[in-house]
Parts: sequence; C-alpha cells; structure tokens
Amino acid sequence: MIEGFHSQRIEGLPDHLLEIRLTQVEGFDGEPPASLTVILAVGPADPNALTYLVPRSVFEREHNVHVGSLGHQDNNLLYAMYDVLEVMDADDIVVFLCEDNDILQQAQEILLGNASQPEDAE
Repeated sequence: MIEGFHSQRIEGLPDHLLEIRLTQVEGFDGEPPASLTVILAVGPADPNALTYLVPRSVFEREHNVHVGSLGHQDNNLLYAMYDVLEVMDADDIVVFLCEDNDILQQAQEILLGNASQPEDAE
C-alpha cells in the first residue's frame, strides 16, 4: 500500500484490466482528499498498445490520462510508479503497462496491500 493513501479496487472494466482508486488519507491545507485512478494492464511498453488494451470509456472520463511501463528492469516497482504518480494532478488517471502477469501482481500488491473488497464502478 502506498503511504498516505487508501486504495480501493474498482469493478467495471474488462477482466484483463485492474482499476484501483488511490485516495489521500487527508487533504492538504483544508482541501478535500484528492484521488487518483491507476489502471494496470499486461502489455508492451508502447503507448500505442492503449488503443487495443484500454476501452475508450477510460479516455472519455474527461481526466488526463498518463502512461507508464513497469517491468523486470525496474529495481523497485514502487519508485517506478512514483515517477509517474508524483506528476499527476487530482482525479488524473494512469495506465501502467506491465511487462507480464508477475509484474502486474507485484504492482497490485504494492497498491492494494490488504485493501477492502472491490467497489462497483461509478
């Protein structure tokens, strides 16, 4: 689990995608807690892969969509995720293209830890 955030798996996307909402434990300077959406998919480290891996509905949410790749070459997956997460704004979406199912599982464990049950899509 990422320190300072609650994580919640979100249902509603195809089975080959894992969607997780990260919400700040508390907001800064009186602001409400911000949230980010992380989508994990197994696919090549090529942004063009989004066209066939991620449904159009994700891009129609009217939030910025960032793309990152995670693989065995990353010595620390958490730091590799931070590289993208730290430049995101509230409500942005990131799609991490994972090299294989092993990397996807490791990323899922980092993000969810012992998180609660899946939530229905909004």
